[in-house]
Amino acid sequence: MKLILTGVLTLLTTYLFGQMSNTIFSFGGNEFQSWTYQDFVKNNVKKVESYSYEIKKNGKISKDSLLLYRQELDRDSNKVFGKNCSRVFQSHGPSYLTWHSFQTYYDKKGHIIKNIDNPSGIEKIKSKFGTLEWDIYQNISTCKYDSAGNLTYENNQHFDNSYSVYRNSKDTFHLCSVQAKIYEIYYNEKGQKISRYFTRDSTRYLPTNSYKTDTSSVTCMYCDPKYLNDDYTYYENAKVKTWIWYTREGKIHSKKYYYYDNSGNIIKQVDSTGWYFTTILPYWESTTTYEYSDSGKVITKIYNTEARFGSSTKRTVTIFNSKDHITNECSVTDSSEICTNYFYTYDKEKLISVISIDNDKDKLETYFRYTFHGLLYEKKVVYQDKITQLTRYYYE
Repeated sequence: MKLILTGVLTLLTTYLFGQMSNTIFSFGGNEFQSWTYQDFVKNNVKKVESYSYEIKKNGKISKDSLLLYRQELDRDSNKVFGKNCSRVFQSHGPSYLTWHSFQTYYDKKGHIIKNIDNPSGIEKIKSKFGTLEWDIYQNISTCKYDSAGNLTYENNQHFDNSYSVYRNSKDTFHLCSVQAKIYEIYYNEKGQKISRYFTRDSTRYLPTNSYKTDTSSVTCMYCDPKYLNDDYTYYENAKVKTWIWYTREGKIHSKKYYYYDNSGNIIKQVDSTGWYFTTILPYWESTTTYEYSDSGKVITKIYNTEARFGSSTKRTVTIFNSKDHITNECSVTDSSEICTNYFYTYDKEKLISVISIDNDKDKLETYFRYTFHGLLYEKKVVYQDKITQLTRYYYE
């Protein structure tokens, strides 16, 4: 289930909370659980909240908590709404969290048709030039589907409104930037995705006092006409054969080749890559090979790369139980022949712990607890026998 898997994928992440800085290196997405409309209906839940609890130096849990997200269901509007947080990474210092409100609308088949993100708080800064300045960011995404439920259109728009008000005269300066990334997806008669086209429309303009676009001030900053972004080819058994990306000039940027055995299991993947906006043609980057046990479970994955900046090899051995659950995994790189082990434990189909031991014998433990109805209630991370993270989930 998505709401559980998202938590599992981030179980090795240590959350850092620091002071905000004006120097932003990059943005991280929401790394916590995400509930869809179907998740709420399936679990008969109307609201879910998640909190992170501070851990004292002595390892005890503080009573103070930090809201990570609040998500609610509105069946009348086919909407999931609430507040989420995202991680911001800086060029110096620790990362920090920032919050935004969201509204996600679904059609009658459970497909997302629109998503709106707005900032939860606006920070206004007094400058030395006698102005009060602030930015308001908003993201709006819209999607369309065909009669078979395949995504055919996606428009991701980012609005950046910058305001500056002179404290004495109250004169207001407003600059609006709109960045739109548009994807159009096409399928063959079998319903297989065959191509995806991309259009970038990034404009800046000065709104008038009525907050309508002043057409004489519109400028295009980063605009790309519609071009083929990527496409697929298939074998006769409907398995993907190639996946190719293109530059905006129509040149091949990178390729992936897929090979299968007679049972339809992937046995090799070959990746090649190039550089955008240059004349460098795609070059071989890596090969991933897969080996299978007699029962059909993937037990060995070998990843080799000889990219432009060096070569490396990574070998991962994964063992499954009879219910297709991973029980343990060993990862080895060419720089070290010592195995980094991951041990998984389950109880009644639920993952309850993951323990990893690296080459230096450092131990990282993650434990999961569930409610009587099987919903994740608590995730606890322990490093070297000390609690470093505690997250709890509450439902209505």
